[in-house]
Amino acid sequence: MKRIEMFFLVMVVAAIFSSCAATNMRMKGEFGQENKVLNLLIEPTDSAGVTETPKLSDGKFACFDVPFPEALKKEQYIPERIKWYVLVLAQGYEYLGQLIKRTSGECELLVDGIAKELENAKGIILSTRAEKVFGFEVDSDGTEISRNSFMSDATYRKEIIQKHGTSLSELKPSKKLVNDIGQWNRFNSPRGFILTPLDEKRFREIISINPGDTYSQRLMNQNWVISTNPVGMIIQNGIVNNINAIAGTPNAEWRSKKSEEKKR
Repeated sequence: MKRIEMFFLVMVVAAIFSSCAATNMRMKGEFGQENKVLNLLIEPTDSAGVTETPKLSDGKFACFDVPFPEALKKEQYIPERIKWYVLVLAQGYEYLGQLIKRTSGECELLVDGIAKELENAKGIILSTRAEKVFGFEVDSDGTEISRNSFMSDATYRKEIIQKHGTSLSELKPSKKLVNDIGQWNRFNSPRGFILTPLDEKRFREIISINPGDTYSQRLMNQNWVISTNPVGMIIQNGIVNNINAIAGTPNAEWRSKKSEEKKR
């Protein structure tokens, strides 16, 4: 095969692989009576604070005191992690929530919806990679789910929430987190504005962490070469790096024992 033909073949294959990056955490559905696609991939910076959503900015949200499932402590890869995503079902509609773990050990839930919309609502907590869902109980061990079905099938999600979710009516409304957020820092990130108790130096350090959860993140960690040998360069950059990224595992440093020891 001619070099130029090989080059284009490799680039096409690489483009196909790249188009699949992180799509398994994109949820399609009708959220708050609007058709949306939500990206529920939690990056290190997302985990360190509250994502500023349009509903939060407009004051159209609800906040509750909730217990924190002990099993989720296994996912607190850095001590600064305070957030997990929550999905709430109310009157046939879905609403996004954010579970925020406080330094005092308290835990609160922010939901993108007002009290009237959230009547008879139930909610579930998602594990980091949406492999399990948890109820709002300290001793909840979680329930394994099909991530692909959960992200793509609203009917499947609603069945999971109805069966394994906790009624929001069982939770106590709270304003403590809302009052504190007003004193937190607000930083821009690749995923939008984050409200966080961290200072800018530590927040920027966390931005640089590459967890290696997705193909595109693992691809960034590969050995990229520039060489006078075009065939060797194409093989390394276009084929070997793609294969390693597809077969790779999450960054061990992101899930290190050192991080485990620093947990709250």
